[in-house]
Amino acid sequence: MPAAESSDIVLQKGTNAIDAHGNYITGWEKIGFHRAIGGWFINYLPALFLAVLFIFVSGMLIPSLLPYPDATGYYEVAKSMYGLMFLLFDAGTGAALGRFVPEYRVKNPRKALQYISFFVWFQMFTGLTQVTAISLFVLFWMPHLTTAHLAWIFLVYSTIQFPGMLAVLDGVLKSFQHYGKYITVKVFQDIFQFCTQIIFIMLGRWWGVSNPAVGELIGMSVGLVLGLYIDDFLAFILAARLFDKVLKDIGLSIGSCLRPTFTRAIAKESLIYGLKTMPAGIYGNMLGFFSFLVTFSILPQYAAWMGLISLAKNFTTLIDTPGTIKSNTDYSVAESYNNGKKNLSHFYITQELKWRFFLTLYLAITIVIMIPIALGSMLEVFGKNWIPALGLIPLLAIPELINVFEKPVSFTQVNHPGYDQGISLLGSTVSFLWYMFLIYVVNIDLNITIFIMKDIPIQITFLCINWIILHKKILPIRVRDFAVQVFFLPLIPLGIYGVFCYFYGGVIFPLGAALLGSIPFAVITIAMVLFLWPALLVCPLMGIFGAWDQYSLDSFQRTIELSGPSKWLVNWMFKTARFFYMKSPLRNRFPVKGAELAVKEAGELEETKRAQDLKNVKEQSGH
Repeated sequence: MPAAESSDIVLQKGTNAIDAHGNYITGWEKIGFHRAIGGWFINYLPALFLAVLFIFVSGMLIPSLLPYPDATGYYEVAKSMYGLMFLLFDAGTGAALGRFVPEYRVKNPRKALQYISFFVWFQMFTGLTQVTAISLFVLFWMPHLTTAHLAWIFLVYSTIQFPGMLAVLDGVLKSFQHYGKYITVKVFQDIFQFCTQIIFIMLGRWWGVSNPAVGELIGMSVGLVLGLYIDDFLAFILAARLFDKVLKDIGLSIGSCLRPTFTRAIAKESLIYGLKTMPAGIYGNMLGFFSFLVTFSILPQYAAWMGLISLAKNFTTLIDTPGTIKSNTDYSVAESYNNGKKNLSHFYITQELKWRFFLTLYLAITIVIMIPIALGSMLEVFGKNWIPALGLIPLLAIPELINVFEKPVSFTQVNHPGYDQGISLLGSTVSFLWYMFLIYVVNIDLNITIFIMKDIPIQITFLCINWIILHKKILPIRVRDFAVQVFFLPLIPLGIYGVFCYFYGGVIFPLGAALLGSIPFAVITIAMVLFLWPALLVCPLMGIFGAWDQYSLDSFQRTIELSGPSKWLVNWMFKTARFFYMKSPLRNRFPVKGAELAVKEAGELEETKRAQDLKNVKEQSGH
């Protein structure tokens, strides 16, 4: 969706983002849905590498280094204990960033940096207060509690709140819609985290064994917490370097974010808006804390189950990795909606639903059928205490699948925080009362299956409420304009793919494992799932059954440029999708309506943005 291009030379020298004619060079600066989907695909090939590493770490290395699921469970206990306190001291400033930075990136980039500056300094000061408070609690009060054996874990965990702003640039890169750089940071952070986890678990284990007063289990838990904290510093340094490059290309610098450049008006506006988003979060966390206390007291082996759930969720959360597309689209919609481009906002929503729906179902089919087979082979050898986690994967996959249909836009980011607050308050209340009803009225015998599944009726109910509010109060959603292409047509190819996976898991995998060995063939299977099957099975089948149109294929094609190391694979997927779509008798039979108006509005918005960036570059160069 390009804007009109200028033919006159307006700059003596261009930048990495803008050429001498004043036109955008990179697709990350051009307005369109390709940025949201590109932000997912740029991570695709790195994800293949990380998947192999992840399987190795989660299936072999961590279970052998951390043989007790309880060690991970203690970390989850610490998170549950202090979630409410961390939320209170945040004061909603994160929500304020998500609201104001995307809007002012277009209107006034210098002002956008002032919102970031306020967040950085606010978080550092409040973070120091939190660390001090928790340290005093651990030293003087916790020794008298039944959880006194977790004192070291609680103390070390508190340090994540200082400086408290290490993840800010992740969100800022997304607000500026440089999803490629955001993904680069997340990929390297995952690698950093794998390394720091292993190093500090080993050090913690050595420390615990050397000090019987601490013990091996607590030592490993403390090492795990440290390993999950140290990587944040490395990721922040990388994010700062990448964001600085983004700013220099439009005549600004990162120093404006890290120095206290904000005004009193910016601080006041951020806090007022942020505090408006707080009540539901505070209330929900309070009820969540009470629910945690109830569960902690009546669910047998709570810490061990939380450790097993943590391992299983490492895989089931992959089902909703296309939720990244939704998160990316939130910023695109905030940019378009808050600048009056409602047709473009509607188009973004339809495309987000399309891509998230078919990618999530593809991953769900793959993970529920294939991962237990592959992972089970490894845990049998390296970590038998972790084998019960395999049975949790299908259960934990159900809420992830339902998430596909969550509201496709953040109400807060389109300047309607009241709806988010009201729904969250009501949802927290109903969820808590439902749980207490099951425990104390029905007297249900709580087990891990009920614990995982208890909130599904509430999840579905409030999903419907969110859609009704979006349609009635914010942006009418014309479902008939896109339902066939987005929801119905993909079900046929994905159903065929599901049958294929079932056959592969039941027949081909046992034969391959007998021939090559279970672990080598598991690695080969994962590689085929991620490298070959999307391009050779899913995308062609989507094309044959007409689940594309001119505009979705155009976004797909423009995504190729933004896909970084995944470029060759995304290009292959696009070509197979287009080839079979062009041959399909269903070609363009069910297009998404209203795309033409969205293209027009995208061009208008890009022209406004380009004018502001040119102004900043000229001022920086002294024109």
